[in-house]
Amino acid sequence: MLHSEPQTDIVFTITYEYIEGRHAQAFHALTPWWMDVGGCRTSDVPAYRDSAFNYSSPILKGSFQGTITFVGGHLHDGGTHIDLLRNDKVVCSVNAVYDEFQYLDKGKVTEHVSSIESCKIPAVTAPHDEWSINAYYDTHLHEPMEMMDGSLEPVMGIMLVYAASGLSRDGGARTEYLNIVLAVGSLIAVVFLAGAWCFLQGRCGSGKKAPSFTTALSSSDRVLEQEANVPLMKT
Repeated sequence: MLHSEPQTDIVFTITYEYIEGRHAQAFHALTPWWMDVGGCRTSDVPAYRDSAFNYSSPILKGSFQGTITFVGGHLHDGGTHIDLLRNDKVVCSVNAVYDEFQYLDKGKVTEHVSSIESCKIPAVTAPHDEWSINAYYDTHLHEPMEMMDGSLEPVMGIMLVYAASGLSRDGGARTEYLNIVLAVGSLIAVVFLAGAWCFLQGRCGSGKKAPSFTTALSSSDRVLEQEANVPLMKT
């Protein structure tokens, strides 16, 4: 929200991080689910003054076995919380936070949604599971936003759910354990191969004696060596 006068230019920046290919095996592919109380239509739904109300999304049926790894929510002013349901049971509930910042609007302090909690469950998803969300509003507690003509702005209820196919609840621990096992196994294999190579080299060379410096001398060299050892005689 920008309530400052005069209006100024805003620069919006995004920082992207990337993972190099050699590290990609430690990551799992995620499928995003866009859960929206508006369904496949517009996300806008009507707001009401001084009342508590809620909206539900259409049901999304699970299509694979896996794990829900992260859930984030979106509400407008007046919203209190969003629930994520699996087979009509709440598995994640995120609250809207209002008291992080103060805003001035036409000289008076107003409150707006400053952040919304997130969930790192993880929850299991299976084929034929039924997923949905409920978005809750209470405009007694939190004032909704108005249009220029005084009417209420529409509100929304959205959850972005990330699901990992084929990943169990302890999939991360299993992956780390598997990496350790593979590393230890590779080290053992290297040691075994090195030992086998040394053994074969020793066996193949056991019938041969490495020539020493003395045995390598030629016969003439030995004669010269013997003559050098005879003391000189006086004439």
